Amino acid sequence: MTIFLLIGWSAAVSQPIIECIFNEDESKFEKDYLFISYCHIDSEAISGLRQFLNSNDISYWDFIESECENPSQYEYENVAAIVSHSKVSIKIISKSYLRSPKCNDEIFMINNFKQYHNLTVIEVCIDDIISNGNCFAIEDDKLYRKISRYFD
Repeated sequence: MTIFLLIGWSAAVSQPIIECIFNEDESKFEKDYLFISYCHIDSEAISGLRQFLNSNDISYWDFIESECENPSQYEYENVAAIVSHSKVSIKIISKSYLRSPKCNDEIFMINNFKQYHNLTVIEVCIDDIISNGNCFAIEDDKLYRKISRYFD
């Protein structure tokens, strides 16, 4: 079992992953991003969220829309670097998300950055996931108002 300790951790990313993720150069990496954590099988369910972010000029990263062609570029350290440069992370929680080992790694990472680096985390529940009361529905206008507050 590998344990990653992210307290006081400073993320560094190789140039190829920076080019893959941002399709330009490292200077773009300094900008505040919104990180979307979700299971790829749920990609269609978040198309409205992507539309909202694009139409409101909110920079975000998700693996499917990135220029990354090689799945091996999805490495824990690379995703951690992206999360460390994110202002907000949205966890799209579904049954598939909760069963996915990579998504569980992201949950752990996001929770660490929330606790130790003040990352804002917004939870969105899809499927018939029972919320703890802090989870937005993907079509809820309150979700989009909350996101907008962080990127005004």
